[in-house]
Amino acid sequence: MDIVGKNYKNVKRLELRLQERKARLLARSEMEKRRLSHKLSHRAKEHTMVAKSREVRASSQKRMVSGVRKSVHQEVPLQSSVRRKSQAAALRRTPATEMSQETFFDLPQTSVLQGYLGSLRGSVQEHAGSLYKKGLEEHQLDDARGTVVQKVSPVRSAVGAGFLLVLAIGLFIFTSLTTIDIGFWLFFFGLLIWRIDSRLAIGLALACLVAIPLLLVSASMGFDRGEAWAETVAVWAYLFLVIGVVVQIWEYINRK
Repeated sequence: MDIVGKNYKNVKRLELRLQERKARLLARSEMEKRRLSHKLSHRAKEHTMVAKSREVRASSQKRMVSGVRKSVHQEVPLQSSVRRKSQAAALRRTPATEMSQETFFDLPQTSVLQGYLGSLRGSVQEHAGSLYKKGLEEHQLDDARGTVVQKVSPVRSAVGAGFLLVLAIGLFIFTSLTTIDIGFWLFFFGLLIWRIDSRLAIGLALACLVAIPLLLVSASMGFDRGEAWAETVAVWAYLFLVIGVVVQIWEYINRK
């Protein structure tokens, strides 16, 4: 009896597990159905939006074409009436033998189309000329930016030199900075004043990074102050990198 009871309990547990699994599978299938229906509805909305936008564009293009045709047809009869009057006056003044075929076969539509084509050509030529000028200006700017030192007016250079002199004196008197720190400040402001490319600062930083392992090797070879110099050169490399990044940000803002 105990064995039968245990088997019955095991069967009940298995049935409960199967029911739970069925419920989970049904829930998952319902979730997948909802996701698929949501995706299909979203795609259908996108297709409808695209179709509506295409219809709107086609209708706008048709309206533009019809407006141009109406304007051309409105201009043609006005010009034709004016020309007819002028031709009638000329016919009254001139004899019949001097009349040419142009007075009878002069079509006003050709003049309208020629004027329209001439205006289109003029606008296209103006647009092409403006694009060419812009391309030349951008090319000149790229060439100027490619140089390390750009051209600066003499007034700017003189004012910048005076500012750097005053800054150096002020930092030396009113602060406890070392001469090397003051030199870095002057180098930073010199790059900004004379528009020197930031690649100079980054190149100096890379040179310092290359010199650090050489100094460490020299310290291992017997140079006493090699490690100290390596530490100072590492600080210099960090400062040069910071200066280069700040100058690059400044150049980017000026370009915008």
